[in-house]
Amino acid sequence: MSDQQTLAQWLAFITASNPYPDTVVLGLARVQAVISRMGWSPPTCPVVVIAGTNGKGSCVASLAAIYHSQGYRVGTFTSPWLFKYNEMVTIAGANPSDTDFMTAFAKIAQQKQELVLTPFEYHTLAAIELLQQQQLDVWLLEVGLGGRLDAVNCFAADVAVITSVALDHMAYLGNTREDIAAEKAGILRPKRPVVCGALPVPAAILNHATQLSSPLYLRDSDFSYQVHAHGWQWSSKKHSYLDLPLPCLAIANVATALMVIELLVTRLPVSNEAIVAGVATAKLPARCQVIEQESLPVHILDVAHNPAALAMLAQKLLRLKTSGCRVRLVFSMLADKDIVASMLVLAAVVDAWYVAPLTVTRGASQQILSAAVSAAQLSAVTFYQDLGAAYYAALHQATMNDIIVICGSFHTVAAVANVAPNLKTRLVAATLCTRR
Repeated sequence: MSDQQTLAQWLAFITASNPYPDTVVLGLARVQAVISRMGWSPPTCPVVVIAGTNGKGSCVASLAAIYHSQGYRVGTFTSPWLFKYNEMVTIAGANPSDTDFMTAFAKIAQQKQELVLTPFEYHTLAAIELLQQQQLDVWLLEVGLGGRLDAVNCFAADVAVITSVALDHMAYLGNTREDIAAEKAGILRPKRPVVCGALPVPAAILNHATQLSSPLYLRDSDFSYQVHAHGWQWSSKKHSYLDLPLPCLAIANVATALMVIELLVTRLPVSNEAIVAGVATAKLPARCQVIEQESLPVHILDVAHNPAALAMLAQKLLRLKTSGCRVRLVFSMLADKDIVASMLVLAAVVDAWYVAPLTVTRGASQQILSAAVSAAQLSAVTFYQDLGAAYYAALHQATMNDIIVICGSFHTVAAVANVAPNLKTRLVAATLCTRR
């Protein structure tokens, strides 16, 4: 409401007003009704909508960095945030102020009238209100969950992107990969291109693109990449980049972003120099992020929160693990995730588990985590009252040869970083973009 005085109070009000606090409520009707009252003009710049089980944020970050390098003004909406709510929106590389968000919330609260919005619907509408106020060259909008019924899907994509499809959020999206793919394919628009980085390509995406006459660009078919000793190369049927720098982010997601760049090149020309600079500078905190600090063991922080993403982390740990190295894992997850399957993909590479409950509403309790440990038949597991205690126990017991891993959720990484100032400083630095 308009009498709220701080952003924290607004966010508390939005949370308290949620009629569905214990579940995710999907649907477009409420957001579409508010949009019709907001008086917004359709964006005159290209809109890219990015869906996927994993890799959405990395794709957005890659696109933003490349377009920033070319000098374009880029607006982004991503979720969730790591430390500060303002991270959800960037405008020309900067986060809007608390006042900017509060003004947007006040306008939405006025226009929604009798409608009751979920928090994510508030967040999405606030982001669009802030982007509407700026002269931008491109919008990059990340889907929150699924695609077809996600609030972001109220905004038509000039290019739709599906980065990956794996089992996650099954209670809302379906129990099979094809079911989930069908939900993500809901962001496609008739005769507008879609880029799919998912392998193998789900039939649901192929079929929906055919029904809509949407040109479909597939990884390993319409675009591909190869890694070599000192970098990597990318190619499509029209372009190639032969000597790209190795990025901080997963190459598959950067490669998907490059296909989007090609599809929009007539509206947003990009030089080879901007491609190279953007690939080199694109960054996102806690995406399998390795942190080395003097007199401390190597740390790896990863917001991975489903089996598919954690399997990528396990592969990295296998490559990094040397003789005498013990992997010490500080771990927690949300209760609605597949905790047992996530533990199982890490079990072979983890030597000691430091487990604690999350304090957020959806966080897994110690009872849930304990049951998952038993089901996964893990050994060398110690439970702690909170993640700060778990982290400092791991740090106290580690040698300089060990690797300390913090993973399982955005909330897990944030909880540890908030009690470890050096880690937080490194993570915050990774959220910053160069302003152009």
